[in-house]
Amino acid sequence: MTLKGLFTELTFRYASFPSTNLTGEQLVPIFLQALLRIETCGFHVTSIKLDGCSVNKKFYKIIADNTRNIKHKFQNPLSSEKRDVFLFSDPPHLIKTVRNGLANPKRNMHFKGRSTSWDFVKQLYEMTITNTGLTTLPKIRHEHIFLTNFSKMRVDLAAHTVSTTVAKAMRHFLTEEAEETANFIEKFDWLNVTNYQECY
Repeated sequence: MTLKGLFTELTFRYASFPSTNLTGEQLVPIFLQALLRIETCGFHVTSIKLDGCSVNKKFYKIIADNTRNIKHKFQNPLSSEKRDVFLFSDPPHLIKTVRNGLANPKRNMHFKGRSTSWDFVKQLYEMTITNTGLTTLPKIRHEHIFLTNFSKMRVDLAAHTVSTTVAKAMRHFLTEEAEETANFIEKFDWLNVTNYQECY
């Protein structure tokens, strides 16, 4: 568990928990105890970020507001102002999940009512290397496009592929049919932010 400042460079490793044999139910009191201690020190917890493992997903379901379809927040039980705490999956896992979903041929993904397809990403890559032998996408290589079980786990490959650079190249080199795939990919480049202060 790491404490990070939203508008400061504060980073403090508060605690580590072995999660191999931990359940979502067991994580709730551990988290609430940590929340109590952190809030007692004068910090205001506004969000928590966890990866997508099954224990964390179960934790989200238990702790989140059950009146909502999407479990994205809960009311801080220690806050007199009834402050909400928002739940987030960490961006690296989200980016990998999006890329892997897009690359899975069994998925029939749509964005704004139009089909999105990994085939457009492949087509773009093959078009650029066929014409010149070099890709016009400097960070995109064979391993970015033709995924293996190992490459599916690499965040860097996902971040390079699900990027504004790829979206712009799609719009330039491919037909209008690829537009919604480009729009979809471009949305996830927004997750590629390391610190609020670097943006403003």
